[in-house]
Amino acid sequence: MKTTKSLNQSEKRINNNEKIDEKWLLTFYTRVAEEIGITRQCQTETHTWVITLTAGIVAAVIAIGNGGVIYPNESSYLLLLAITPLLFRFFVRSCLEYQIMQRWIALRNAIDTYYYYKGKNEILAQEAIIYFNEINKSFYLNWNAAKPMRKMILDNLLLAFAWPMIILVILLILGGITLSSTPIMVATEIIVAIWMTFEIIAFITYRGFKYVNPVASLPKIQ
Repeated sequence: MKTTKSLNQSEKRINNNEKIDEKWLLTFYTRVAEEIGITRQCQTETHTWVITLTAGIVAAVIAIGNGGVIYPNESSYLLLLAITPLLFRFFVRSCLEYQIMQRWIALRNAIDTYYYYKGKNEILAQEAIIYFNEINKSFYLNWNAAKPMRKMILDNLLLAFAWPMIILVILLILGGITLSSTPIMVATEIIVAIWMTFEIIAFITYRGFKYVNPVASLPKIQ
């Protein structure tokens, strides 16, 4: 009964005669494939910079501590404070590249599914086109996010940012509770706190991170 109902819904959608320009679709598919490669390369470069930055932070802290002065010390602590917005900026950039790549991947998967079923199963081919048209409008034309913010943040932490952020937070906490406050430390902490507040607000409210769950579904390739 459930299978019959699903089939009737699919046939009803086909009767809507939702079509697509095949020549345009092929041209668009080529662009999608190119964009996936570009965004993957950009994301790899961002992660490489993060690893380099983290290694540089550790090396700088050790270098400043040379001569018997061991962290935490004021110079190293101020350096870490100054680096914090930069590391977060790299994280934001990685999230941007992640969402862009996920948009192109979703579009590519829809086109692949359409061509897989074309000539084999017109119902499923039409389902793929319906799905493509919806996400093309949402992810490409309206530039909504292809993944929810929670998953985006988690994926980027797991990709490259978890351990650099953990190292930075531990060192900052250690310096903050150990060192005696000085005017320059307090001023730097206030400046960084204000800066990070604006950064986080801009990150959370950015429209490109607004996720829209597609109503249509992409048929699985069997």
